[in-house]
Amino acid sequence: MFINIVTPTFDTYLDLLDTANSIIEIKKVRQDLSICWIIIDNMSTDHTQDILHTDKYKKIVDIMVVEQDNGIYDAMNKGLNLCRNGHVLFLGVGDKIIQLPKEIDHDTVYYGTTIVDNSRYYKSTIHNYIFNKFNTLHHQSMLTPIKFHSKFSLEYSTCSDYAHNLEMLITGRRFQFDENLLAYHKPGGRSSNLDQVKEECKTIQKKFLDMIKSEL
Repeated sequence: MFINIVTPTFDTYLDLLDTANSIIEIKKVRQDLSICWIIIDNMSTDHTQDILHTDKYKKIVDIMVVEQDNGIYDAMNKGLNLCRNGHVLFLGVGDKIIQLPKEIDHDTVYYGTTIVDNSRYYKSTIHNYIFNKFNTLHHQSMLTPIKFHSKFSLEYSTCSDYAHNLEMLITGRRFQFDENLLAYHKPGGRSSNLDQVKEECKTIQKKFLDMIKSEL
């Protein structure tokens, strides 16, 4: 089974090393999986690109693209374009993958648990998903088959992954919670702007509810 891990980055070298160390560990533990780590770097001016020249890390970076992007979702789309078959998981800089499912089906979207601050555990859920105020599926602990993954819309700056998740649910993709899928999310970043997240989620919910109504 092939697992693609995509990490967009910009001037966050030290946080990137935390993510890299988790990739080292997961590759060591899950030698039954082919894990490809893809870094999309937005022309960083710190030491980010030096990761390719560091003995400890250069062997685990399978693909690194260094070019200007138009935001986080544009970078994630660039990563998608480079993914091979199998599943994809998105880790931000500073995020860590801790565990992956023991068994992975080609046609299933897996979601698990995300740790924040080493104390708060967020168990992803799709119960009444479309009516929730916020995205309840966390990309750090979500494995999606490449064949189900369309491009992220650049219309949204914080919640395009929410729109994509709703699209997969509405089109009948199979979702499954897996207790072995565990990740760590570094606090902060774009999702910390709760007012903006809330407004984008409302816009996305209305769009998809209108879409459902039009098909009834």
